[in-house]
Amino acid sequence: MGSIGMFKLPYALNKPYHQLPKLFDEKNTQLAEEFAASHLGTYLMNKENHSVSEWFINPNDKNKGADVIGKIDGITKGIQITQFVLNNYLSRFNQAKKLCLSISEDIARIYNPSIKINVQIFGADKRKDIIPVANSKTFKKLAKIIAEKIEENIKKIINNEDDLIFPVGDKDLEKITPGFHLQQIPPLHYSSYFGCGNIFIDYGFDDIFIAEGDLQKEAERIYEKKNGGKSEILLIWSETKQLMDKGNEACEILRQVFHQTTFESIYFMSFDNVKGFQNKIYMIKIK
Repeated sequence: MGSIGMFKLPYALNKPYHQLPKLFDEKNTQLAEEFAASHLGTYLMNKENHSVSEWFINPNDKNKGADVIGKIDGITKGIQITQFVLNNYLSRFNQAKKLCLSISEDIARIYNPSIKINVQIFGADKRKDIIPVANSKTFKKLAKIIAEKIEENIKKIINNEDDLIFPVGDKDLEKITPGFHLQQIPPLHYSSYFGCGNIFIDYGFDDIFIAEGDLQKEAERIYEKKNGGKSEILLIWSETKQLMDKGNEACEILRQVFHQTTFESIYFMSFDNVKGFQNKIYMIKIK
């Protein structure tokens, strides 16, 4: 099975995406529906030259009922709104985040330097998507070794010297990593990784991949859940970053899955869920 990944810089002048405040919490269904519906209304007016009026959230949307009801060209239409969620990806992302935060907290508890440092922990498995499994005692042992090496080599790190790759030198630890690299984060820059205090962890597995089959699986889940409903229009939305800019592939899969459907029209929308960000809304008609 193939996978889709992204190149990731170790640090940047701007905060990483996962640290930026969101426009809305995805769990707040009403806010998500209001945001998505407003942009669909704009698209229908500006791109398809429809008249749109009396747009409102439907308080009784159970049993595949419409989430939003509005008049399009004077005709009342029901709109169902649903999120395209890659649950396997999110699960792995949260696992990666939890482990990296735990390791960084253990390191910072022992030694928290005055400068920000990226710790690149090399993966023991050739597959970059394999999250290492070990008990907490093993990871605490790794954190202790890393903390000691940071403290011993702090002057070298500050001077950006080259010889800052260290083997773990322990057979048990080699099951989860052969070694690690230490790198100072320049002043006024932010680490791209998860961290605590001034320690940020880049483990070999944390550039989480999307398996190609995940897109197909989610499209089929939406079809099973939403097809046969009481609405004329289906709007599917997703965060662009979660799709790793694979919105076109997702649209094509959705088009194939929904080639026979009870909906008159289907739209796909993706965007960056970030507050105060110049948001580029990607909207396309699938059917």
